[in-house]
Amino acid sequence: MYIGIWVHPKDLCLDVLERTFSNIVGFLGGNAISVFMNNMNFTKMNLLFTYDGKAIGYSSRAGGLFFEPNAKLYRATSIRPYRYRELLCFDLRHVVNRAYSYGLEVVAHVNCLNMGLEGNMHYMVDDRGEPVLYGGAWVCPLDPNVRRYLIGLTEDLATREEVAEIEIGEYWHPISPLMRDRITCFCKYCRIEAKDRGINLDSIISRMRKDDLSSKMRRFMNKVGEEPFEEAFTFRNYDKLKSLVRYGNISEFINFRIQTTTELLDDMVTTAHDYGVRVSALVPPPDIARSLGVDYRAISKMVNVVKPVLYHRMLRRDVKWFSKQCVKARKLSNGMGYPAIMVLEGMNLREIMLTARKALDTWKEGIMIHSYSLASLEELEIVKNAINEYEKRRSKSSFWSFFKF
Repeated sequence: MYIGIWVHPKDLCLDVLERTFSNIVGFLGGNAISVFMNNMNFTKMNLLFTYDGKAIGYSSRAGGLFFEPNAKLYRATSIRPYRYRELLCFDLRHVVNRAYSYGLEVVAHVNCLNMGLEGNMHYMVDDRGEPVLYGGAWVCPLDPNVRRYLIGLTEDLATREEVAEIEIGEYWHPISPLMRDRITCFCKYCRIEAKDRGINLDSIISRMRKDDLSSKMRRFMNKVGEEPFEEAFTFRNYDKLKSLVRYGNISEFINFRIQTTTELLDDMVTTAHDYGVRVSALVPPPDIARSLGVDYRAISKMVNVVKPVLYHRMLRRDVKWFSKQCVKARKLSNGMGYPAIMVLEGMNLREIMLTARKALDTWKEGIMIHSYSLASLEELEIVKNAINEYEKRRSKSSFWSFFKF
């Protein structure tokens, strides 16, 4: 069974590497780690950690990588990658070699669109003409330089002998505009591409305002207003996301977003597969996937493994919701998958146990944990207990099924 967990490079620096691996194997029983290869510009992070007895400050900046890029692979794009100098103590090849001795597989995680870049020319634009620099820093999948950069990044990782699998995430449209009664993307590249496909984006905006789409969705919210994103991201308005696809008046626009994100992912997957590297993809909860531009069935056919991101706490949902989304995701996915559960320090231990049980009962192939930096060792051990319990039940069931024949 696959037991994976997301790990930030700061937890894999040379002086803490062995402790991190020992904790993952000992307390979780893990056999895989997904390591972030580029910065996720979801929030500005200012981290302080120690290395070689010294305190080191790390501040997330636009477009940074956690490995030394091969500049030749980015010549077709104006976006220039660079390595974070503060995290030179993270060495991917050394991490992979040491992980192997612990029985751990290392997966390279690539964050696609919420990465942030220098300057404003590559960002998504909402229907009010504002760059999406709130709730992260989101670049447009139809921007040719963004597309070539992500293909170059995929090739950069796929050509490294230490990388056997690339995990792709955040290739969808952001939630943050919907929290402000807005939608993406209306940049010049989207307008050109939409026109070529027979879609008038100005007409979409006009229809949305004529039908007062925002007001219709507001009935699903307890509180409405121009909230700061940090407050809006508590997702009291989860149903607003879910409701977006119900309005047939903009269905061609919803489908356009799905097509363009799927095409981007297809380019990246093809690049990785050309070098014999496996690809896994994160997918949002089924209820809101299409609202974010994600087609479960298309993506599950394209990649080796899907990883449904079912963070019920982040979405202000309960274990019952988690169970339903697990079942829906399983039905929509055509191949292998590992559902991702949220484990945060301070969470109710019974709640962790229940979500882990349901994930394993529904999928069986494996489970993903978010994340090493945010969970306590006690909570990781709760997940391990749930896995052991599931394995015992499965073993017992197999034993008795043998005697039936």
